[in-house]
Amino acid sequence: MQNVFDSNVHPLFPQDLEASSDYLDELEVSLRKIGTFRALAVSLPGLNRHVSQEQFFEIFSTKHFFEPVWALSSLTEKDVAAEVARAIDFGSRLMKIHPRLLDTNLEDERIRMALLAIAESGMGSLLCTYPYGKSNGKNLHLPSILEATIPAESRVVLMHGGATQLLDVAEWARTKSDNLLIDLSWTIVSLHNSSVKFDIESLVRRFEERIVVGSDYPYIALGQFAKVLAGLEGPGLELSVKKAFGDNLNRFLLGLN
Repeated sequence: MQNVFDSNVHPLFPQDLEASSDYLDELEVSLRKIGTFRALAVSLPGLNRHVSQEQFFEIFSTKHFFEPVWALSSLTEKDVAAEVARAIDFGSRLMKIHPRLLDTNLEDERIRMALLAIAESGMGSLLCTYPYGKSNGKNLHLPSILEATIPAESRVVLMHGGATQLLDVAEWARTKSDNLLIDLSWTIVSLHNSSVKFDIESLVRRFEERIVVGSDYPYIALGQFAKVLAGLEGPGLELSVKKAFGDNLNRFLLGLN
């Protein structure tokens, strides 16, 4: 398998934080076994309730295989400003916005405010684009929502690529600046047995500069993720796969302050 920069790993820390170092060493070994050379360690609101954001970053301070990502925990303007400053103090280059876990949706105007604050700080954003909203995702046209939500100056990874609206989101992102990447974590595995599988193969070929891949571990098993990626390594896909599996996310990070 090609070397993979996993865009979306969610560590589940043991209750005994003193065991965290061993846990992360074991997770790194598991990721390396499937061909991963680096991974974004993405914090999520409520996932590790016994671990503060500051502790999350301190734990990763000696784990250079992982790039820790700060999770935004509030969408009030004052809190966003404070969290952005705090994240920078702890060396974060990326901030995750997960609307559902913030008890809202992509139609919330505060998300645009948060994306702009993150961009002005020099950081990039991971924005969950799984389609849900006031109608539980039904009849939502994600490209229109993203057009209204994402400031032109923001550097954003569109997490899950809109899932079932992947093709529409990818086509919309193609017309925008290079600051937008389309992430296939969760989507690449969960929709593998549907017609979307062929869409993903086409996307990797057509939008090779914009695609990144991730496991969404532990929600997706690493072995399952590796098996799906192996299916993308067909003839004529070598360069496209190399970019999608690792080069694009590396380039995105290098462009951040």
